[in-house]
Amino acid sequence: MMAKIDFRKAIKKQMIVAKIKTPELARKGELNVQTLYNFLAGKSEMTTGNLEAILEILGFKKLN
Repeated sequence: MMAKIDFRKAIKKQMIVAKIKTPELARKGELNVQTLYNFLAGKSEMTTGNLEAILEILGFKKLN
């Protein structure tokens, strides 16, 4: 059984480490800033492509 990953928590933690604010992350990922705020607040879901872009910007390693 694979462990469940809390992407919101991991992204928020890495944003602090990387010293990147939500508007900057949204801009770099070509996302609407409100969409990112809603995702991080648990009010909406993120498409796989957008989530992958965010994770890549924040320096998470790709799993193959």
